[in-house]
Amino acid sequence: MTGHLDKGLGITQWSIRGKMIADWGASHRVQDLALSPDASRLVAMDDKTKIYVYNFITRELEYTMDMPGRMGSVNITQNSRYLLVNTLDGEARLIDLETRETLRKFRAHSPKVSNWIIRATLGGANESFVATGSESK
Repeated sequence: MTGHLDKGLGITQWSIRGKMIADWGASHRVQDLALSPDASRLVAMDDKTKIYVYNFITRELEYTMDMPGRMGSVNITQNSRYLLVNTLDGEARLIDLETRETLRKFRAHSPKVSNWIIRATLGGANESFVATGSESK
């Protein structure tokens, strides 16, 4: 899978030999994307404030979500139920992909609007902690 900042490409799917399998027809820019471990959903975020949740099998857009600010990355939990969104203002949100509710917010010690892509992930036994970086020294 490839997400493109070019609105003309959006999301494309490739074979392991490098041949394009499908153009998903997405008309939005894609800053980051994540495929759920059960291969049921593809989540893409644009370079502004929107998250797009697709059915990976049918390639149909299921829904979109507006975030309060620009995002840095998206990550899906191993059970394919939750989405971790890292924002550029130093916050990470854990969102239920079924209900679309924000379950938890995690704040950085020194939030700073960033021009860098700072990713967040879940780690530890049963994904029991959030790990993210920052520009702070």
